[in-house]
Amino acid sequence: MNRTAVTSLVAKSVGYDVPSQTLEIELHSADEPRVYQYTPVGAVRAEMFFDSAASVGRLLNELKRDEGVSCRRLELDEIANDFALVATTEDF
Repeated sequence: MNRTAVTSLVAKSVGYDVPSQTLEIELHSADEPRVYQYTPVGAVRAEMFFDSAASVGRLLNELKRDEGVSCRRLELDEIANDFALVATTEDF
């Protein structure tokens, strides 16, 4: 999944897949990359994570408390190839 770099103390990049309603978030980490997928997340809710004025940390905490949304951490081999896909804001 392509992710876009975001300005946040919590998240490094965010991606969204419309057909599967999957929100993917890469968290800042000093160690190994930490990427999580949340599903199902509606498009309107996911769009808030890309808004530079929004608090990604607050939105993420709300998402984690939503019992209707499941979360899974991606394994390193699942995300190793994705690092070349992270877009920067200059790409748009």
